[in-house]
Amino acid sequence: MTDDGEFLSIRTSDIDDGKIFPAQMRRVDETEYLNRIRREPVLCGDIVYSREGGRWGHAALVPESDLFCLGQRMMQFRASQDFDPRYLMWHLNTKNVYRQGDVDTVGAASPHVNVETIRNYRIAEPPKGEQQQIADFLETRTGSFDILIAEAERAIELLQERRTALISAAVTGKIDVRGFNSNALSPG
Repeated sequence: MTDDGEFLSIRTSDIDDGKIFPAQMRRVDETEYLNRIRREPVLCGDIVYSREGGRWGHAALVPESDLFCLGQRMMQFRASQDFDPRYLMWHLNTKNVYRQGDVDTVGAASPHVNVETIRNYRIAEPPKGEQQQIADFLETRTGSFDILIAEAERAIELLQERRTALISAAVTGKIDVRGFNSNALSPG
C-alpha cells in the first residue's frame, strides 16, 4: 500500500456509523486496486461494513466520488431490490443489529464477527416506501446534528485561539493581570 496511488482503500478507521471519510483514506496503486476488486468491485451505493477490531459493526454507504477498494477487516454488501440501501445501512448501524453480532463475536484482543453470523442478522423489512421515508428522516436528522457539531467545533477553535491570544497578551505584559482575583470566577 502506498499513499500516492490513485485508488482509495476503505479501512475500519475510515467509516463511522453512516459516514465515510475519503480524505483520511490510504491510497493504493492500480495493481493493488485490481487485486482487491478481482471478485467484486466496490460500487456507489454499496454498503461497507467493518467486521473486525475495536470498530467492528460500523456501516457506511459508498459515495460516487472516487474509485474504492476494501482494506483488511472490511466487507461490502449490495442491497437487493427489496431494500433501500440507505435504510439497510442505517439498520446495520443500530444497537439491535450490533448486539446480534456481539453474541457471536470471536476474540478478545481483536474481536471479529464472522460472515455466517452477519448472514443470519435479523433485519426488519418494512415496505420499500417506508424504508425510503425512514432513510430520508434519518438523513435529515443526522444532517442537522452534523451542522451543530460543525458549529461547536468552530466555536471551540475560536475559543482556543482567543485563549492563546489572552495568554500571550498576559505573558508579554500587554494586559495587566496583577490584580486578578481567581476566586471571583468560582461558582457560588
